[in-house]
Amino acid sequence: MTQTATPYPPPDPETLQALYEYRARVGADWKTKLLLAWMRASEPGLLQRLRNERGPRWLASYELPEGGTSAPRRQLSRQESSKLLKATLREAFPGTRFSVKLSRGTSYGNVEVFWTGPSTENVEEVTSVFQGRGFDGTDDSTTFLDTALMLDSGEVVKSGLGMVMLYRERDGQEVL
Repeated sequence: MTQTATPYPPPDPETLQALYEYRARVGADWKTKLLLAWMRASEPGLLQRLRNERGPRWLASYELPEGGTSAPRRQLSRQESSKLLKATLREAFPGTRFSVKLSRGTSYGNVEVFWTGPSTENVEEVTSVFQGRGFDGTDDSTTFLDTALMLDSGEVVKSGLGMVMLYRERDGQEVL
């Protein structure tokens, strides 16, 4: 069973123009920078409205029209994906120490993230685009997510991770 994103209509011309201008202003890694800006609410107006209406998952899968077709996305290895996840978390939350551990055995491909500090909701904003699988408890099934990550080089890739499990700690104790 494959999970697909709810289709959104294309952005209106004014919003599309704002996205093009943002990309021109900040460079090839515009999606990563916009995600961080959304977390800090530092891009007011159309771009913040876009975040409120569509959210980070939409941004991860959205590709600005270029007038051509896009090549199939390369999938990162789970090791590459976990390193990129940790680097992205460090950039999003400077000064916060994160532990990113790859699971083995029956949980192969999943990753556990431990930290002390920012709220789980804020960390989930960053980690959600790395999640390649989910679990549907209503029918005990795995769902596969089609997410996209943009590297600093501008290449759009797929995460090689399965589920991303978050564990916020306080003084060595897990916070539920």
